[in-house]
Amino acid sequence: MTHDMFILVVVASIFLLSLVGAIILFKFLKSTAFIKSPKYRAGGALAGFLLIYGSLYYSFDRMQSTQANWEPTLWTVTGIVKLEDQSTHDGAVVKHVPAKPFAVTDARGAFRLESVRMLKNEGMPEIALELEGYFPLSFEIVQENSEVDEAKRIIRMKDTLELAKIMQ
Repeated sequence: MTHDMFILVVVASIFLLSLVGAIILFKFLKSTAFIKSPKYRAGGALAGFLLIYGSLYYSFDRMQSTQANWEPTLWTVTGIVKLEDQSTHDGAVVKHVPAKPFAVTDARGAFRLESVRMLKNEGMPEIALELEGYFPLSFEIVQENSEVDEAKRIIRMKDTLELAKIMQ
């Protein structure tokens, strides 16, 4: 179900619930209501319907705006990894912390980490680099070391990330 279809279903449901609520309140329970505004006046079942509809819609709108802050967005992180004393730079594992998703570098050391989940209120992600025979590296992405394309949801690392060789 698309987001637009979901909204349509919710608004139709709110309309029907308001209608049923107004019928129950004003036909069977003999309630009264009156709304007075400089632009319009409404009384009886119409006023009850408008009050119920307004309350339900306001509640839905508040829930939806609150949920948007906690809904993750998917980003792509790209960059270059260099291996100390090596001419090719493939095989290094690049992971998002926590460890899903992950990518492996190619011979140039390039990586493309797809579907990195980010929350609106959480800030930038952290990545970890590892390869047998090299010291692991944990790297926090910040505005100073990356270029962020909000429209395409891509983060490009400005600097080359270097893994240092473990001396035996």
